[in-house]
Parts: sequence; C-alpha cells; structure tokens
Amino acid sequence: MFRLAVTIFSSVLLLVDSVVAEELQPSGRISLPADSPFSSVRAVAWSPDGKLIAAGTHGVSVLVFDAASGTRLYALEHHFEDVSSVSWRPDGKQFASSSLDGTIAIWQTDTGKFARSLIGRSGPVSEVSWSPDGDRIASVSKGNVVTIWDPALGKITKRLDAENGRITAVAWGPRGEELAAASATGELLVWNVRTGKIERRIQAHLAQTLSIAWNPNGSLLATGGQFDHTIRLWNPRSGELLQTIEQAQSVTTLAWNLSGQILAAVLADKTIRIWNTATGELLHTLDRHTEVVSSVSWNGNDRLASGSADKQILLWDISPGR
Repeated sequence: MFRLAVTIFSSVLLLVDSVVAEELQPSGRISLPADSPFSSVRAVAWSPDGKLIAAGTHGVSVLVFDAASGTRLYALEHHFEDVSSVSWRPDGKQFASSSLDGTIAIWQTDTGKFARSLIGRSGPVSEVSWSPDGDRIASVSKGNVVTIWDPALGKITKRLDAENGRITAVAWGPRGEELAAASATGELLVWNVRTGKIERRIQAHLAQTLSIAWNPNGSLLATGGQFDHTIRLWNPRSGELLQTIEQAQSVTTLAWNLSGQILAAVLADKTIRIWNTATGELLHTLDRHTEVVSSVSWNGNDRLASGSADKQILLWDISPGR
C-alpha cells in the first residue's frame, strides 16, 4: 500500500491509499530481432479497427504488424533519418509517418505502398497527427509553429504560430475545430483552427510540458510536466485546472482510452502508469520494459500497446478488475 497526493478541482488535496491488486503481465509481445537494423521502437499506433499496429523506428523504417499474431506485414522505407511518430487516418485507409529528415510520408494501408510526401522545409518533424475528419494533418517541427496540411493535395493550408516557446506536442479536439499544443515554456495553447487564432493560453507547468492529450468527448485536456513531475487535467473551455496527479518522474507521453476515464502516462523511469482520472486511483504500474518507453496507443477501452528502446512492443489487457 502506498499514499498518493491527488489535487482535485485545484483546491482540495486528497491522500488516496491505493493498492495494485494484481501484478499485470503483458498479454502479447512483438520483438524486433536483436540484430535488426531497426535499432528501437520510437512510436506505436493502433489502427482504428484494432487489427494493425504501426511502429516508427530509430532505424528509419515504418513497420506494420498484424496485432493478433504479431506477424510483420510491411517494412516501409522512405525516410532517411529516424521515424519520430505515426498517425492513422480515422477511416484506417492510410497512415502517416514523420521523420527527423523533415518529411512526412503518407502510406496506403491495404498495399503498404508509398502515396505521397509532405515537405515543409522547416526542419526535423517531431510529431504528426491526423485530424478527426481525416482531411487535415498537423505537424510539429523545430520552432513555435504548428503546420496544417491538406494531405490529399500535399499542400500547407495554415500555420499556427505560438508566438514564443518551442512546440513539443499537439492534440486535435474531437470535433477537429480546435488544436491544442504543449510548449517548452510550460504553456498549454488552444487554437481555433479555422481562424488560426489562439483561444486560450495557460501556464500549465513550471517549465517544459512534454505531452498533451484531449479526451474523446472533449471535456478534458491532460498535460504532463517534465520538471514538476505532474499530470494536470484542464477544462479546455474555461482553462480551469481541475485535477493534479503527482508523479515520481517526468511525464513524457499521455493517452486516453476510448471512455475518456482511464489515462495512460509514460514516465521517464521506463514505466507506464494507468490512472482512473475520475477517482485519482492508480490502477496499474506497467514495468516490463527494460529501456525507456517511447510511445503508447489504446485500442478501445482495454487494450494498450507500448513501444520502447528495448526493441519491444508490449500488448496489455487493461480490463476492469485486472
């Protein structure tokens, strides 16, 4: 048993005694060969139908696996530097990969064939995210601008300027009308994508904010801090801080399950913490990776994939009562 400090609605400090009832083991494992040129897993993303897992590697390739069997279906090469992120079009017909070589590649899911490249000439691309309507892609490069693309035409349609502070992560609102971003100055910004105007600017953390995630119904934005070691939940309409969950390490990645109640948080200590945000309860600590965890992705409410520098993609069943 251990004691957690959880601040709810920014004014009440709750001390919650929590027990992890059962040690959770991975339900599946996809391993890259020890002598593989794909040196580690940098990004993972479950396809919308849950049948495939796409992974970006430090070895410049994008790998696509059958999620049920773990069989590698494609090893796709277009980039010439590390693949930094992968994102599926909501209908699952295509997916995008971004790279430190400054390019975004669009791939056909059914054939694995390269469809087109998006090149903005603004430096390494650290993140790419497909909009909920499937008509736009947001990308983050070095600097304080988020680029919005029309992937069908391969053209930039808008640039969203944070004005100061390097952008570290982005997340689309569930209707695709707003885009949230985290910054190296600790700020949380929310743009109206149509007008390009910043609707809210919040000092979310004391210093660099590394991660951001919008829950599926749009009622909460989660941010993770590098130096203050907290997860903070925000009302995206009012900017009110609703909840703070203290962590032992920097929070590098956040991801909500489909219900919007369970939040997976990747910490710098090679673990993943699974939180019930309604109660502030720590449900599980997933600690089977042996190197830094780079990425997590949910399939529905209870299946999670995690990728790591240990060349492993682990699959987890996060079911009620487990």
